[in-house]
Amino acid sequence: MFKHYFSTAVRNLLRNKFQTLFSIVGLAVAFFCFGICTYFIYGFLSMDTYYKNHDRVLMLKADHRVSGTRPQWIRTMQEQCPEVESVFRFYEESNNYKHDELGDNINMVVITCDTTLRHIYNPRLRAGSWQAAEHSPNSMLLTESYARKFFGTPEQAIGQQFVYRTGFHYQEENINNTYTVQAVVEDLPFNNSLLTFCDLAAWVFNDVDVPWLNGSDDGMLFEPRILLRKGVDPDAFIRLLDEQK
Repeated sequence: MFKHYFSTAVRNLLRNKFQTLFSIVGLAVAFFCFGICTYFIYGFLSMDTYYKNHDRVLMLKADHRVSGTRPQWIRTMQEQCPEVESVFRFYEESNNYKHDELGDNINMVVITCDTTLRHIYNPRLRAGSWQAAEHSPNSMLLTESYARKFFGTPEQAIGQQFVYRTGFHYQEENINNTYTVQAVVEDLPFNNSLLTFCDLAAWVFNDVDVPWLNGSDDGMLFEPRILLRKGVDPDAFIRLLDEQK
């Protein structure tokens, strides 16, 4: 009986070839769209849940600042708000870099940031030293996938140097700053609020040409994150900032 039903189904499919093909393609497209939607929905619902302190980190808007002039407010945040444990500032750029062995036009997405990255997000170290990364000028933390892509292993990436080639910078274009890989860290998951669904190549600490990292200007080209102390209600803290506008 099964053979009979199977042969009948095959004959019907062959008799209506166009409709069969149309149905199969339509079903495949529907499953593909469902998978893509599920992927993005899951990504947004699980945003920033990959790090330990995610429930204590807030993103500050431009109008959420304590008293003082605009360049001062980040520097005084922890002094005026005992609820704040740490502040994280960052911005991302897609630039071309030069490497003696890899070539002259290596395009990488890089996030320049405070060393509080370790304190707030704490990406796992694959090679190198946090101490060297935090205390060296123009220090680069290469992500694991790029370290393996460029140099084979995370260990071989340590000490490699990339020269900044093109793109927007605070002082001038086409400057040739050199960044040294002091550490290799785990890849940043795609479901993050710093660089959502983008591929990050590296972090940069202590960039000597970024004024807000050197104390001269905090700027507002970014939406900084703050880490609240344990026990502080995030909603209550936001209401406190709203009252100080």
